[in-house]
Amino acid sequence: MRWVFIRPHNYSSYYDPEIQEPLGLEYLSAVRHERGDATLILDCSLENSSEIKTARRAMSYKPDIIGFSIMTAQNIPSVNAIYDECNRISSGHNIQWLAGGNFISSELSQAMKILPERFFLCQFEGERALEGFVQSLPLQTTHRDDQGRVVTGKTVEDLDSLPFPRRPFIDIVLQNKWSVNIQGSRGCCGTCKYCASPGMSAQGTRKWRGRSMENIVQEIAWLNYQYGVVAFNFVDEDFLGPNHLARQRAIALSKGLAQRNLKVSIGIQVRPDSLTHEIIDILTGTGVSYFFIGIESDSPDDFKRWGRPYHPDIWKTMAYLQHLDVVVHAGVMLFHQHSTLQGIRQFAGKLHIHGLFNYVSAVNRLDAIPGSFFYKSAIKENIIKSDDIGPQPLQFLSKEVECFYEDLLHVLAPLGPPYMHAICSLPYMSGVALRDPRNHDYANLKATIQPLNETVWQSFLSLLNAYEHGGAERAFVNQMRHNNLSVAIESVKTLVRNNLAPSFETLREAIRIDSGL
Repeated sequence: MRWVFIRPHNYSSYYDPEIQEPLGLEYLSAVRHERGDATLILDCSLENSSEIKTARRAMSYKPDIIGFSIMTAQNIPSVNAIYDECNRISSGHNIQWLAGGNFISSELSQAMKILPERFFLCQFEGERALEGFVQSLPLQTTHRDDQGRVVTGKTVEDLDSLPFPRRPFIDIVLQNKWSVNIQGSRGCCGTCKYCASPGMSAQGTRKWRGRSMENIVQEIAWLNYQYGVVAFNFVDEDFLGPNHLARQRAIALSKGLAQRNLKVSIGIQVRPDSLTHEIIDILTGTGVSYFFIGIESDSPDDFKRWGRPYHPDIWKTMAYLQHLDVVVHAGVMLFHQHSTLQGIRQFAGKLHIHGLFNYVSAVNRLDAIPGSFFYKSAIKENIIKSDDIGPQPLQFLSKEVECFYEDLLHVLAPLGPPYMHAICSLPYMSGVALRDPRNHDYANLKATIQPLNETVWQSFLSLLNAYEHGGAERAFVNQMRHNNLSVAIESVKTLVRNNLAPSFETLREAIRIDSGL
């Protein structure tokens, strides 16, 4: 059979320069290729391709099946445009249509309503689902009820059994100086009520499954030898896995890389309670130069409400990482239903002391994510509607916090694009510095990010002080926004001058759009 896998454009209104490989599609392509099928992967964003061009390339491959990866509803206009053009030029060629991805898994009823009826909808993991789909094709008819449209994927228990993902875009990734994505595990050890992960499997649980470190190192070695890749970013929700496995997995990674004499840089996402000073030393000695850690809050009450264990020693871990001068970013939710101005000040202050307060941590808000416990509860309580699409904001209990948050977004908006552009380059550049201390790009990047972070902090404090004394005048808010616009433009100039951004015009336009100027 002949397959075309497509990642459509994502028409978000906000600037996001991080375009990662379509790793899910690359895995599916590898599995089908192993079965003897022919596959083609098309990526509208990575290839900078229009829907018309993508559709014509797809049809020229003469596919039996065209599958889309749909992560959010913002992909739908692009999917429809490709679908319409394919049908326009198909000349009666019979094609089966398939869609999978987060949007299908977590918002199935909405997907059924807005995608064409000819689409089969693949929920959860796709590797096993596609095998069952192929076997059932002779029984499928053109007209199906909703239940017949759904293809349910079973969990892949042994991740080592999967072939390495095919990498048709590796040259684009390397030319753009991005880290190469790699997956070391699936699922998570947590059961956070705000997270959609439990809804990403047929069982309603998202249990953690890890590849063996031997298998992971084999893929790293292959990518290094075949393509010269030296910077890797693990896209796992939970790289180390359960705490009782964390130390041995860190040691196994270190030994595996050392045995092959692989000098690479690595970025990982971990839970804070899976880290000890010993494990951190092993990982940083191995080449881990970037940590993303879910801190979320500093309040035991928040953790209880969210279904997470509270770990008061987290700040000792952060201080130790800060001492080692590795790049650390934290997942935090400064704003949520139960936020108070006092609690916001206390948590933000701790983040600032540990170098973790920035544009993203300042504006991140806990929303009801489709597939999460909070989302389902909000529907039952009629807080949100069942046919709403995408994450839905949960109203703050404090009206004062609501107003503060809206003004904060207004004040900080100009700083978003330059910060996001710089921060997306940080994992790769930290790895460059690790391998070549003479390279100044990392130092230049940090020197650009620092004044942005300081501006965010000062703006945050000024606005918070005003609200703690009765509120902020409109002229005061607008003046801060105007000042931040100047800082943002200067940051863009610095990025371009140091060859860390493609063009001044691109980022200036992003600032204008994100800020509504």
